[in-house]
Amino acid sequence: MKIASSTGSERKDLVEAARSRANEPLPVAVLQSLKQSCLREAGQMEDYADVRIPGQGVGYPTVYQYMCACALFHGRLGLMHQNPARLRAVTESLREMRENHAIEHTTVLDVLEDLPFIRRAIFQSSTLCDGEKLMWWSLVTSSIDHANRPSEVSRFCPTLDMVALPGSARPVPHGFDSMGFPKWLEIKRDRCC
Repeated sequence: MKIASSTGSERKDLVEAARSRANEPLPVAVLQSLKQSCLREAGQMEDYADVRIPGQGVGYPTVYQYMCACALFHGRLGLMHQNPARLRAVTESLREMRENHAIEHTTVLDVLEDLPFIRRAIFQSSTLCDGEKLMWWSLVTSSIDHANRPSEVSRFCPTLDMVALPGSARPVPHGFDSMGFPKWLEIKRDRCC
């Protein structure tokens, strides 16, 4: 835990201190129980040496990441030659998992079908005023834009000094909701993108 939360020279020193100890490789049985807990149905409990471990209900990608992490830590601790993830039985089972791994792609949000439905729901609401309808529609469309175009928020995003709360330029009593949260942010366009 200390290694994971440290940085720079402190991390390097902690890794060196860990390497200098008499470390033991991860037992193959522990690695196999981890793999089985990943593959077992989520929530289904199994007893491993008097420790009840719930199933995670995940597949090959997660198991592969665990095996890579195992290899990384064994390498950092100077135990790569004893890494149980390199055993033939483990690599063969991983290969079989990869070959049998079925990917089912699904559409979370179908823009052509769902966006008109969402727009109607917002603009036909009798509980929202016109400004609130525009605000919610703007939030939906800008969220979709940012999710699909990361450069919008990384390269072209306004800096903090360009963002202000409602009413910074001129007083607006309707700029905050009943809980005190701003309904929008004001952006000063004083730099060229």
